[in-house]
Amino acid sequence: MKIEGLGSAGIDKAINAKQNVTDIAFEDMLKKAYTDGDKEQLKEVCKEFEGIMLNMMFKQMKKTVPEGGLFEKNIAREIFEEMLDEELMSDATQRGIGVAEVLYKQLSLNLDNMYEISNRDKLHSDKLQSEGDSVIKEDEYKTDIKDVSSSVDSLNDIDALMDKNNANIKQRTAINAYNMDNADSAINTYNMDNVSKTIDDNMNNANKAIDE
Repeated sequence: MKIEGLGSAGIDKAINAKQNVTDIAFEDMLKKAYTDGDKEQLKEVCKEFEGIMLNMMFKQMKKTVPEGGLFEKNIAREIFEEMLDEELMSDATQRGIGVAEVLYKQLSLNLDNMYEISNRDKLHSDKLQSEGDSVIKEDEYKTDIKDVSSSVDSLNDIDALMDKNNANIKQRTAINAYNMDNADSAINTYNMDNVSKTIDDNMNNANKAIDE
């Protein structure tokens, strides 16, 4: 099995891949810190950013230095120089040059403003929701009052109709009673007349019999 040697292009490719992974990790950490509202995590992200920036600055500064010296540049030297650069940048990041602090203050302020706006919007939304519920309840209360008023009006109409019916019944009862009284009176008068006529007829017949 043939093992290919490490070339300069391979080393640069590996370094760039690592840098891309670092950039993506930094972006994810920053988003998570903002989403969670975690300022401690945000501070660590700012330190991470300072380290990335120092590393990029150091690489650009090294490119301005002409190559040469006692030892010829080779792959092994590039690897060890890269490792040394990482250690130097890690140490510089731990001490800090003030970039992380300035960045943290700015991002922390933005985070506070973002959550303040979010809370204010939530309070405003809750207030609108509460007012909306109050309006709905008031409308329902008015509707209930209207329904009750309609029911009362209906009951009043029913009472009025019943009173009218009772009055009609009383009137009919009075008329019937009047008619019954008149009928009884007429019957009594008719009977008395018949009795008187019968008596008169009997008296006349008796007188005729005596005369004969």
